[in-house]
Amino acid sequence: IAYQRQNARTADNGLTFLGQSRKELAMSVLDNSTPNTPQKQSEVKRSGSYLALPLTQNQFAIIDIADIDLESFTWYAQYNPLIDNYYAGRSLGGRGNRKRIQMHRTILERMLGVKLKRSDLVDHKNHNTLDNRRSNLRLATPSKNQSNRTKLSNNTSGYKGVYWVKNLNKWKAGITCNKKFIYLGLFDDPIKAAEAYNKGALEYFGEFALLNDVGGTS
Repeated sequence: IAYQRQNARTADNGLTFLGQSRKELAMSVLDNSTPNTPQKQSEVKRSGSYLALPLTQNQFAIIDIADIDLESFTWYAQYNPLIDNYYAGRSLGGRGNRKRIQMHRTILERMLGVKLKRSDLVDHKNHNTLDNRRSNLRLATPSKNQSNRTKLSNNTSGYKGVYWVKNLNKWKAGITCNKKFIYLGLFDDPIKAAEAYNKGALEYFGEFALLNDVGGTS
C-alpha cells in the first residue's frame, strides 16, 4: 500500500483508522470509535477481550486479556524511524547485564510454547507494531517479514518496490527475496511499476505480500 504518515490504516478486523494518532488508534481498536476525551498516560483501558497498556512517549500497546499479566511490568515505546512506527519493550537486569525484552516476541513464544531463536522474526499482520493481540502475530522468515513491511520513510516513489532510475528516465520495479534482488522491469509509469511489484510479491511471498494501492487497476 502506498503509505504516508496520515494515510488510512486498515486492520484485520476491518476497522479503518484515518488521521489518528497511534494512541487514538489503540483506543479505536478497543472501542470501535475515537475517544472524545484524551486518556491519561497511566490509564490501562480494557474492553471485552482486549487491553491497552500505556507505554512511554504517549503510546499504547494492544494485547489480549489472556496476556493481562504483562501489565505488571513497566513497558516503554521504542521508535523505528525507517518504518515510522513503535515497538513495545522492557528492560531486564541491571547495569552491565541489561537485556531488552520485546512484547511481541514474548507473546508469540507463549503462543508457540517455545523460546524463539534470535533469527526468528515476528510479523504483525496489520502493520501496527503496537497491536500485539495474538491474532495479529505470526512467525516469519526474514524474507517474509520484509515482504509485509510498509515502504520505508525514505521512499520517494510512493510505492513499495518502485525506484526512479535517473539516467534512464524510467521507473524500475524490483523485489528482494532471500537476500537476492529480483528485477521486475522498467516502466514509464510508476503505477505500472507498482503493478509489476504486486504481481511479483504475490508470486514470491503469498499471504505475506503487502501490495501497493494502485486504485484497483491491477
